Amino acid sequence: MKRFDKYFFGTIFGLAFPFILSLIFVVVWFYLDKSEYHFGYYFAAGLLIGIIIGSFFLKGWIKNLYILPSSLILIIYILYNIGVYGFFMGFPVFNSLLGLIAGYYYGKRICYNNIVGPGLFKLKSEVLMISGLIMALICVPTALLAFEGDGVGGMLEHILI
Repeated sequence: MKRFDKYFFGTIFGLAFPFILSLIFVVVWFYLDKSEYHFGYYFAAGLLIGIIIGSFFLKGWIKNLYILPSSLILIIYILYNIGVYGFFMGFPVFNSLLGLIAGYYYGKRICYNNIVGPGLFKLKSEVLMISGLIMALICVPTALLAFEGDGVGGMLEHILI
């Protein structure tokens, strides 16, 4: 495994737990506390617990990077799609970059595991179908919002200004 892949995927997998747990703790804060003075404590607690849990699993994940269960990869892929969609306020263009990362990962996985023949065709079809389905689930609500509200121009204006 190349050093770049180790650090790149280590960063992606390592940030998954802190990301999701800090969001969960912020949601807990919103529904239970709502005191703006306590927001930082909830966020920091989720971030810290996420870092601890992530560091516990990360070494094993990096060691077995290309033989991880596909369900784990799918969960992380969906998690990051939700995060990117929210970060860019419903503008799904940047979610396509996650498809590039998924394609890079599965290309490396195919080479590492020496998958050929029907297994290769099946794996490529599954990856394409799942990433296409997730992009459709992201783009359809955005299109509905664009038709209903200010339109695409108004959405872009709110994002960029």
